[in-house]
Amino acid sequence: MEPEPEEIVGRQVPEVPGLIFKLRMQPRKKITLEELMDALEEAMKVQEKREQIKLEESMPVQIRISREDIGMRMRKVFGLIKAHADSYKMATFADLAHRINSTESVLLDLFVPLLFLAHRGYITLSQDEFFDEIFVRLKKDEIDDERE
Repeated sequence: MEPEPEEIVGRQVPEVPGLIFKLRMQPRKKITLEELMDALEEAMKVQEKREQIKLEESMPVQIRISREDIGMRMRKVFGLIKAHADSYKMATFADLAHRINSTESVLLDLFVPLLFLAHRGYITLSQDEFFDEIFVRLKKDEIDDERE
């Protein structure tokens, strides 16, 4: 047999009337038909936006994949560096980027091959401060074809 709640605490539990839920808030003023129509129109616009976003998120994304190998890109970028390097065998990333056909493809057509060339020891990349100019210096005069 379980003890009553009032016996556990040692005091009487007050009577609480049942809660009454209000299903809707009473408007502070009378709502006109025009205001009601405006609110309905706004709600419909929000719903249309949500549906449009869902539709856009579910659409497949077309990705263009190039079959060109990194060796070919490295040779192109290496030639670009050689053609535009100064007497100290130095060039800037910005100068090289301006010579790429498409500004959208600078990352794939220039930056990634530069990283590969630096990793393989053909060039050095340096930058004095974050977000400053990237300097490219030639270390070798030619690319060894057997290393690729």
